[in-house]
Amino acid sequence: YFILTALGRIQWAFMLCMILFVVGPILTFCLAWTTNPVTKASEGQLIQLPRKLLMTVYGVILLGLSSTTLPVMGWLLAGSMVFDGPLIYSLMNGLAILVLLQLRINMSERQRVALEIQNREVKKQVEIERSGREEQSRFLAMLTHELRTPMTAIRMSLGASDCDPAIYSEAEESIAEMAAILDRCLTADQLDQGKLTPRSGEFWGGVELRSLITRCSDSSRVELEMDADVAIKKDVVLFRMVMTNLVDNALKYSEKYSKVSIKAEKTDSLWSISVENSPGKAGWPDPEQLFQKYYRSPRAQLFSGTGLGLYLARELSRSLGGELLYTPSATHIGFTLCLPL
Repeated sequence: YFILTALGRIQWAFMLCMILFVVGPILTFCLAWTTNPVTKASEGQLIQLPRKLLMTVYGVILLGLSSTTLPVMGWLLAGSMVFDGPLIYSLMNGLAILVLLQLRINMSERQRVALEIQNREVKKQVEIERSGREEQSRFLAMLTHELRTPMTAIRMSLGASDCDPAIYSEAEESIAEMAAILDRCLTADQLDQGKLTPRSGEFWGGVELRSLITRCSDSSRVELEMDADVAIKKDVVLFRMVMTNLVDNALKYSEKYSKVSIKAEKTDSLWSISVENSPGKAGWPDPEQLFQKYYRSPRAQLFSGTGLGLYLARELSRSLGGELLYTPSATHIGFTLCLPL
């Protein structure tokens, strides 16, 4: 345009300017014709108008602009269109833009209403799930209370009666296992409800490990190797839960007379406790599902259990600020608890 103007071709420059005015809406019209707008607008995505509507709007704009430029270019009879064309174009263009804005407002309002309805449904579903969890917790608490009473009565009856020591020992072991299952269910429920929070405190790690070994079901099979005792500033109750689950699992799923090894090592900022056992009838666990809630390998179904032991051990380890890792060797199943000092 400037080159033609500089060369004195004013009429050609004017004609080129008019052609560009028409080409712009034509290209916009073609773009609306070839686009594929999204039918559903998701969160964070712009609302797109239908293709037919865009083609209609840009067609109106193109028609209004043509009424101005074509007479000026001499392609149509000029007459009064030379003076009325700009007014007609401005009117049609303004109406088209007004329609677009109004339609977009309407679509935005519909989307807002739909999102509000969806939000209310989500809140309603969350409330239903929360009520279900609370009801489940109350049921579990009631069940635990009701089961502990007859378990206590059975234990007292066994102690008072003149029964065979082997039968008494087996009954005591079964009652203790039932109590452990109930405790794990309650602890898992408290974790899910966010009600299990660690308490500040300090304890000696070696003292707790030795005490744990004396309290386990078969202390003669457990071997402890520790270079030095360590003072741990963590919740001792949660630490006991983690180690009890690890040692009980090792004793239950290893060979009957095999050894379970506990090895505690201290570094500058970490205390790690490894528990290892040889695989028994339950075989090797699946590393991908090992810490999942209620997971039990097919061969582990031969033993009583809930599938909560390792899940609880890992979650409680994280509550202590540490991590529980699966660290098997070529011949042994192993777990390592890493606690920061």
